[in-house]
Amino acid sequence: MIKIGVLGSQGQLGKELYDLHNDHPEIKWTFFDRKTIDITDEASIGQLSSYDLDYIVNAAAYTAVDAAEDEEEKAFAVNAEGVKYLAQYCKEAGITLIHVSTDYVYGVSDKPIIEDGVIKPINIYGKSKQRGEDYVQTIEPHYFIVRTSWLYSSYGKNFVKTMMRLAQSRNEISVVSDQVGSPTFAGDLAKAIVALIETDNRFPMDSDIFNYANLGSITWWEFAKAILAEDYPHCKVLPITSAEYSTKAQRSSYSVLDSSKITAKCPSVQILPWKDSLSICLDQIRQSKSK
Repeated sequence: MIKIGVLGSQGQLGKELYDLHNDHPEIKWTFFDRKTIDITDEASIGQLSSYDLDYIVNAAAYTAVDAAEDEEEKAFAVNAEGVKYLAQYCKEAGITLIHVSTDYVYGVSDKPIIEDGVIKPINIYGKSKQRGEDYVQTIEPHYFIVRTSWLYSSYGKNFVKTMMRLAQSRNEISVVSDQVGSPTFAGDLAKAIVALIETDNRFPMDSDIFNYANLGSITWWEFAKAILAEDYPHCKVLPITSAEYSTKAQRSSYSVLDSSKITAKCPSVQILPWKDSLSICLDQIRQSKSK
């Protein structure tokens, strides 16, 4: 039986992994929220020694991209120093670390980004996540870093739920139309992580870095229109430029991820088109509202 610990169990990805656990009786799961294990506290991480874990999925992160510009110390405490403590623990305990990272670590690009793409983050959030990755690779536990983008789900705060909330009280919403990326349904990412772990458990792989995002690329404006098309047709989505919608953190105009490497190394990993995954998520949101 594979023994997996999940840190950040109350976040989008953590909750999606929890939803999967009954589908995988071959895995013994242990879920840790921030109150149970605080990765910014080295002593707290040491409490993991009470569990006989084979893998740890680090889904704990500081993800407030704009707030990070004013809370740099807090962002680095969670996304960098906490990851350092966790990597050190995993190395000493012989545990494989699955560390979830972000497209924000990449620099400017004009074509789908591969894992060997230029690493040159342009905001504090991206820099903090890059530092965390650096610690993992320098400390060298057995690890897999999974970079994802535009993450959303039926849980927590995310773009999909924000658009739906705004549409309930507005007849029009303005959304940037000059930033292109790959939306990623956290439920799909959770399944990919489980497939990655099961592949490694059967056929041990060298430490590696993978991109994972749903297939296809769109702008935030196009994504917003797709989100609202069926349930909120009254709400008009207006395109605006990034210059017209000023944010504290600079964002890339193109952050489409090439995810072909993970499917080549782990054939059981499936990647759905973004439209299909969005439909699944919207159905989940509708079902939760009807309960």
